Amino acid sequence: MTGISKEVVFTVSRIRTTFVNDIGNPPRMGSGTGVFLRGRSGKLAFVTNRHNVDPSMKLGAGWALQDVDLLVRLHEAGAPVQETKWARLAMNRTRVLVADAGDVAALADLESVGPLGNFGYKALNVKLATDESFARDTQIMDPISFIGYPGLAGQPWWDEKWETPIARTATIASDPAIPFTNSSVYASDVTLVAGLSFSGSSGSPVFTHAKPGVVGAEPPMLVGIMSGHLLDDPSSSHPMRHSGLSYYTRATSIAKVLDLV
Repeated sequence: MTGISKEVVFTVSRIRTTFVNDIGNPPRMGSGTGVFLRGRSGKLAFVTNRHNVDPSMKLGAGWALQDVDLLVRLHEAGAPVQETKWARLAMNRTRVLVADAGDVAALADLESVGPLGNFGYKALNVKLATDESFARDTQIMDPISFIGYPGLAGQPWWDEKWETPIARTATIASDPAIPFTNSSVYASDVTLVAGLSFSGSSGSPVFTHAKPGVVGAEPPMLVGIMSGHLLDDPSSSHPMRHSGLSYYTRATSIAKVLDLV
């Protein structure tokens, strides 16, 4: 067993964004995944990839974030699944916090445009993999899992009725104790994995697995958020260009942005 609580599905959310520019081009829509965590101050924040909320990273200068919608849930004790609805954030009050190195951002001071009623956010309660125990217990070829909302616009792969995310497994492919560097990876402070991450997975939380029988081993930890994948042939138009290699932004960058919340 992985040791990962089933409650994790209620802390992972979809994010929808609207980007606009200053020369009159049509708005651009984006989507991805993120997870609710507590900052150093104890305040709730939504953690996702920076490229999900910062259009300059992929669209270039002149583009700005206009609107953010987050999927929120109705929390009912004992319910196997929970109803969902979209909440539009009040962008005049929301803070978008970014780390200096990694592709990670946190949305803080979350406030919706309209009332949420009984719907709301639930924070993930798990240890960040940033200390010596992580370096001791985690190594190359270890299994990990990530959970999110992969699929292109109009072609979702998740549960469409209940809007619950789906989980995938992968294997750590580079030394997790040091950042992976490669000219094909635009981001810094990442770890490479052997696994299939697709559009919409950006921001999916990535977890280690429990190690039954290993004395003193740490329980599952949050090691990062999925951030992208390598293409087998970037010049090809074939839909299956995935190399089978993906990468996540490490928990060290998550910790830095949570210090700002």
